[in-house]
Amino acid sequence: QNHCIGELSFRHEVRAVKMRKDRVVVALANKVYVYRFKDLKLLDQLDTCHNPKGIVALSSDLSSNVLACPGITKGHVVVELYDIRRSNLMKAHQSELAQIALNAEG
Repeated sequence: QNHCIGELSFRHEVRAVKMRKDRVVVALANKVYVYRFKDLKLLDQLDTCHNPKGIVALSSDLSSNVLACPGITKGHVVVELYDIRRSNLMKAHQSELAQIALNAEG
């Protein structure tokens, strides 16, 4: 039952990992990677501002492919709506973000 389906390696320290049945999201200090779970195919990569806490959120509902992470500018949030291929950037705070959360649907 317990077997390795693959391995991901990075040149920089992994700050956070979010997973659901179809996605693996890896946050580094300045980048977020999105992989398909079944074969670890890279689906997207997003540049972020300095993100030492690995702040990232992924909708838990499998019918909704929404991801939120810091933008490249401090205090901004990028919301990726993968189902409709749309990206929204919003100014959420004047200083660094402390946390991002999404509800089940995103």
